[in-house]
Amino acid sequence: VNQSMQILDEMEKNYDSKQTTVAPNRYTYTSVLHAISKTKPTNGVALAEFLMKRMDDRSRSLQDNSVRPDKVTFSVLLDILSRSKGDYVDLAEKWLKEMAERYIKGELGLKPDTFIYTALINCYWKSGRQNAGFEAEKVLNLIEENYDQGDIGCKPDIFAYTSTINAYGRSWSEDKAHKVWEIY
Repeated sequence: VNQSMQILDEMEKNYDSKQTTVAPNRYTYTSVLHAISKTKPTNGVALAEFLMKRMDDRSRSLQDNSVRPDKVTFSVLLDILSRSKGDYVDLAEKWLKEMAERYIKGELGLKPDTFIYTALINCYWKSGRQNAGFEAEKVLNLIEENYDQGDIGCKPDIFAYTSTINAYGRSWSEDKAHKVWEIY
């Protein structure tokens, strides 16, 4: 991760000083986020949020939309939050809300879909919260409702169902066996 951050810093510096015409774009930043996701450094969540802010700031200052985070960037961020030790559900919900708000404001490529919602379900699953199963099921119900209303990007899949079942399995809910059976 440190090496990928150094390369990114160097790319930005060289582009900003006009030493090259090759600018880092969303794929560059997303690759660094992916490295964070795979290596799980202790400061991974803070580093991921820093990169997301850096992308937005750079996009605004350069007036360059090729740097703005896309759906893949957000999904990698949510993956980092779900894989990190600790409870990052609130943070995941914050980022999902931001993504949805950007979609409403016209960034059509940021419409949350089953993959994104499942990443949020995974955050509930790994959070250890007592109500994780219940909250994960609410997200699963949202996926199903969106699909029933014609949103083909929200077609429930085996991953969404399995992650919800896993969230119940880890929760402290007394009726978790009954709830899992209902989902199954």
